[in-house]
Amino acid sequence: MLNQARNLLNLGNIVLIGSGKGGVGKTLITVNLSIILQKLGFKVLIFDLDVGFTNSDVLLNIHPKYSLSDLIMKKCKKEDIIFKTEYGIDLMNVGSDIETIFLFSENNIKEFYINFAQIAQNYDYILIDLPPGYNENFAPFFNSANHTLVITTTQPTSLVNSYTFVKILIHKGIPANNIHLVGNLIEKYKESSENLNRFSAVLEKFTGEKIGSLTLIKKHPNVEKSVFERKPFVIDNPKIQPTFALYRIASILSKKEIAPKENLMDKILSFFKGGN
Repeated sequence: MLNQARNLLNLGNIVLIGSGKGGVGKTLITVNLSIILQKLGFKVLIFDLDVGFTNSDVLLNIHPKYSLSDLIMKKCKKEDIIFKTEYGIDLMNVGSDIETIFLFSENNIKEFYINFAQIAQNYDYILIDLPPGYNENFAPFFNSANHTLVITTTQPTSLVNSYTFVKILIHKGIPANNIHLVGNLIEKYKESSENLNRFSAVLEKFTGEKIGSLTLIKKHPNVEKSVFERKPFVIDNPKIQPTFALYRIASILSKKEIAPKENLMDKILSFFKGGN
């Protein structure tokens, strides 16, 4: 299986969507950003890794029967875990028993990542919705990602946790210019912009480098309404600030294509061999 994995085609862009704490709108951003990337002509897969809180299916109004965990446990076929949506994007979730797989054996962990890479090679963008904070089990994803979006609010607890999260990413070798800070649920735009710019300056002082970008997304009643309607807000609300903000992020990501593309499988395998 490892020999087969080494011969996989180069993959598209891996975009991680993480946060220092929960409740900041991470999944909502993931779903709507993926739809914008699809509208820009890219083939997109959402991989919902937020164990126990896999809400992408709820927002997309679909009901997945199988997960990547089921595939590892030989309960289904590979094609069974990819769910098509009416919006032209695909969804795969990790399943609630993934922690059991990670505790079982290193071979299971390798199989988990190899199956992911085999599926991901068919997409231009793979958006991975992470659990809050840093989880060492998912280190190969951090090691392989082209971009990491860090979602925060301007609440003190969220900013402190985001600062810690970014420090860990930098310590783990993630380049600062691959990290993009997203201030969500903004109510006072000018004040929040000043606070987040100061926050970015503190990060720059710590890392010695500027982060890739800073984007603010305003709180909007139509966004909250979309959650209850289980329909992504970018579909019916193309001219509200949150939609424009996500288009800005999509533009930043798509203009940062890696050429030539790095081989994700080689990076994952190097991790298990003791690489970065």
